Amino acid sequence: GDCSVPQKQGSLGAWVSNQRAARRGDKMSDERVRKLDDIGFDWGTARPKPPSSDDPLDELAEHMARHGDCGVSQSQGSIYEYE
Repeated sequence: GDCSVPQKQGSLGAWVSNQRAARRGDKMSDERVRKLDDIGFDWGTARPKPPSSDDPLDELAEHMARHGDCGVSQSQGSIYEYE
């Protein structure tokens, strides 16, 4: 099985669509993103926002200001990829 649910699939499809929109709009907690990632949630065509600067420390500081922690999940894209 998978967690790829098309929007046209009734109330579950609508719920999945709302989850994708919340993440794109940066209105979803990191914990919720992690929980959905853990079950293999299909984020569809959503793409992470590009970094705001070339310095990952600036991006991490932005994350800290928005979320109150430095817990960055792999699903958050570019900031996770820095080494």
